[in-house]
Amino acid sequence: MTIRQLSTGAPCDPRPELRIATLVSYALAIALPASHAFAQDSPSTLEPPPATTPETSSPPATEEPASPPPSNPPPGYEYAKPPPPDTGDIPAIVPYTGTGRASSLFRKPGRRHTGFFLRLAVGAGYTQASADDELGEFRIFGGALSINIAVGGAPVENFIIYADFFSFIAPDPREDIDGTTTRVRDDLSFSAGGLGLGFGGYFTPINMFLGGSIALLSVSLDDGGVAVAESDPGVGINIVGGKEWWVGPEWGLGVAPQFLIGWVPDLDGTRLTVLGASLMFSATFN
Repeated sequence: MTIRQLSTGAPCDPRPELRIATLVSYALAIALPASHAFAQDSPSTLEPPPATTPETSSPPATEEPASPPPSNPPPGYEYAKPPPPDTGDIPAIVPYTGTGRASSLFRKPGRRHTGFFLRLAVGAGYTQASADDELGEFRIFGGALSINIAVGGAPVENFIIYADFFSFIAPDPREDIDGTTTRVRDDLSFSAGGLGLGFGGYFTPINMFLGGSIALLSVSLDDGGVAVAESDPGVGINIVGGKEWWVGPEWGLGVAPQFLIGWVPDLDGTRLTVLGASLMFSATFN
């Protein structure tokens, strides 16, 4: 019976089996289309979901923490000074200047040429006195012993002012008169010597020296140390130089070449030219 039939009061269908078959047909008509639609939408096989690769990302950059501000050093602490830059230059050796502000590789402290000065020297060489005038040629000569004593001081370092005494003594002289050479008497010796004022200087650090003096010069013939003939005073130049080696704070030993040239008037008015040369060994206090 339909709803209309029920509402109009129409009589009900007396066949119940027909009514059940009708309800079943309605249910099938509704269920079949829904099951077909579900079958189309559902996949035939179940597949696992695709594997997903996890994204890898680099760790975030971390910033270095800022260095803390320098703290004040404790009292009394001193920072080490950096070494000087290397310029590639070879340092020069500073020579000794005598002011105490530079060191020397060749001299020890205290070995300086200052203050009182004394040099004693003795050696061997040659000396002669000669003249050439209207009276003819004359020469007296011979091997000689040389003596030199210098006494003075250094007003400034390495510069010496001194009194200079020197002497050449030929114990066995010869004489040459107009080309004829003879021996002077056995008891006579010939000497040339003088006394003058000298100036000299030292060259450091090699400790070499050079000095010269202008002197009053004379020559004589001596008999047992007593002059039997002597010239008037003349002028002579005495030059001494050499090299010394320190043997103590104030003492030095060395070798000293010596050269002498001078002119003296003889008693008869003849001018004699005097020459001398020697090699001496010296001892110097300064």
